[in-house]
Amino acid sequence: MEWPDSNETERHNLLHATLTVFTIVKLHNSDRYPRQAVKCMIWLTRVLALLIVAGGLAAIASCSRSDKAETDRYTVLGQEAASATADLLNSRGRIVIVVAEKDFNSGTALGVALKSFNEALAKSGNVQVQATETVKVPTLLVSGTEPLAAPQFLELVTKYASADALVSFVGVPRLTASQIAQLPRQRPKLVVVAVFGPLSKTLFEQGIVQLAILPKSLSEPAVRPPGTAKERFDAYYQIVTPETSSTLPY
Repeated sequence: MEWPDSNETERHNLLHATLTVFTIVKLHNSDRYPRQAVKCMIWLTRVLALLIVAGGLAAIASCSRSDKAETDRYTVLGQEAASATADLLNSRGRIVIVVAEKDFNSGTALGVALKSFNEALAKSGNVQVQATETVKVPTLLVSGTEPLAAPQFLELVTKYASADALVSFVGVPRLTASQIAQLPRQRPKLVVVAVFGPLSKTLFEQGIVQLAILPKSLSEPAVRPPGTAKERFDAYYQIVTPETSSTLPY
């Protein structure tokens, strides 16, 4: 998710007001209009321009507050995901992170969450990041396709079979019975961190996913996020384990 740079409408209005001022000033210097009427028009136009500028500044300030709230939301997501991952591993072990190329070292929603995740994980004990794998994710996903393809997922799990956990910021694909049979017997625990989309409870039942941090259902009543980081996290997200996966919609 990229943050907006400015308000295009306010810039257009300000430009329009400025051009109007120059036009009236030009008329003021001619003999076609009474000077007093033109002076009044200039004064009114200046007031209008000031109001437009004030409105633009207010819009920018409002946008900045909104951006900060969104950034805080994903920062908290990363912090809580790191805490839950450390708890899953008893604060000891090696993990591999899988993230989309566009989210790596970026200001996107998952980019902010990833940065926060790494910072929080560094303080959580003896959990070390063994590697970070970036994958290409299509800008537009066709219906039925998934960000992380099943063959690519199987390759990553096999490559890092000795790791203690694989933390995916790109979801996890649905696997056929034959693909599940290809999974190594010794493999890392799978943690899924998501800001969009649900996750199938079948993935927990099949023993593929051990922990997921997912957005809460949009059907739940809106709750104004309270002040603490944990309360803000609880307002937007949920931690799902095999024991609680029955609460997922499908």
